Amino acid sequence: MIHTLLLFWRIVTILKFDMRFFTYFCACVFIVALPECHSSHEAQSSGSPESSGIGSPVQSSGHLQPNVIQQNVSVVEATIDTVILDNEIAYHASVLVRSASGKENSEAAEGEHLNIRPQFALTGDPPSVEPGDPKNKGLLRLRMMKRGDAFSGKISLGQDGIWNLLEVEDH
Repeated sequence: MIHTLLLFWRIVTILKFDMRFFTYFCACVFIVALPECHSSHEAQSSGSPESSGIGSPVQSSGHLQPNVIQQNVSVVEATIDTVILDNEIAYHASVLVRSASGKENSEAAEGEHLNIRPQFALTGDPPSVEPGDPKNKGLLRLRMMKRGDAFSGKISLGQDGIWNLLEVEDH
């Protein structure tokens, strides 16, 4: 910053500018540069988990565990409206929620019509759906249901705004 002021002083003296112009310029530079040079206790502590509202890491066995984002999972009992087959495995369905329970801020509500898609367990490289996986068996069973068939399962609202069917419970 001092180098900038000295350089500007040379320009002022060479071009013979008025001293008031130099004073205004210095004041503006000082005002702009001042917040960048200033450090406060708030700025130093803002990176801590406690002050950011995220929560502190959990300590277990002497090791710090990272913060975990939990899915907002709802357990629902629903009735199939339609099942639309996308390919030999993938599908999406429209369902009517008959009952919903979950965390206190659960998004699913009784009487609501939802469009859901299965969230299959993927295995292998490249990742693929293993039909023999217990989770996938339930999700694939729902693929064959017809209008009016009932099921129980766990759903979660994805970041993209689409409901994911995480699991279909056995009856």
